[in-house]
Amino acid sequence: MEKNTFGCRICFQVSNNPSKVCVKGAVRLLADQMYTVWECEHCRTLNALETVRYDHIYLNYPIQKQKYDFFSKAIFRKRLDILRQAGLTKKEMILDYGCGSGYFVRFLREQGFNCEGYDPYNQNFNTKDVLDKRYDLVLSQDVIEHLDDPRTLLHDLKELVKDEGLLVIGTPFSEETNMFDIIDQLGVLHQPYHRFIISKKIVRSFFESNGWCVNNIIESCYMDTWVPFVNSQFLFQLFKSGNGFMDVAFEPIKFSHWIKHPSLIFWGIFGNFFTKKQDLFIFLRHNNK
Repeated sequence: MEKNTFGCRICFQVSNNPSKVCVKGAVRLLADQMYTVWECEHCRTLNALETVRYDHIYLNYPIQKQKYDFFSKAIFRKRLDILRQAGLTKKEMILDYGCGSGYFVRFLREQGFNCEGYDPYNQNFNTKDVLDKRYDLVLSQDVIEHLDDPRTLLHDLKELVKDEGLLVIGTPFSEETNMFDIIDQLGVLHQPYHRFIISKKIVRSFFESNGWCVNNIIESCYMDTWVPFVNSQFLFQLFKSGNGFMDVAFEPIKFSHWIKHPSLIFWGIFGNFFTKKQDLFIFLRHNNK
């Protein structure tokens, strides 16, 4: 019997017969799997339906093959510019929580910043010694949407941010996402990894109800730069050209692939003119009330 009532991870309210879509897995490892994404009728958050085993879906996750090169540095410069808008200087102690490859930590250190990194899935950054300290700024980029229980993360991060410190959460939002559009399915829904895509409608109340004060919110996309071939539209079109799998973005692109998909050149050069601001950078401070 088909399920027709759904409980939202963010607002906890139940939706009856919400709008939903089935999409295939975002990586080759999950090529034969289909996943359901549904939209909360109350807060407009997009939710993943099926339960997953994290140890299985993150086995050989393609982003682990990311390289530290000209293109990744262009993205890191954009992320750093956003942090500087929050007043980041080289005096602060920084923690990149959920640092993935750790290359952004490396980039910040090369720029003269005092930065640590932590990621439980990277043996080079999974030492818990860094979690015994408190930091002026804790960055958690593209982490919270990967969790079924985001409230636990927000509770844990409270212990890492100094009393007058800043927490920066980077995550996609739902209002600019069309879950029936193939490009948004590949880039934003990203199943089954993204467990939810929060809506702007509920962002402030969600974080404030979990002990944080929203200091500022910036709509942007850290992948969108004016550097050729460094923009989200090119990346998502590249996913599409690779049969809908993100693996292709972390593999050498053969000349024959460019010949077969010449539109990639257009998106690489002009894609930034067509991008949508689908990410939020949420700047939070301790709520001491």
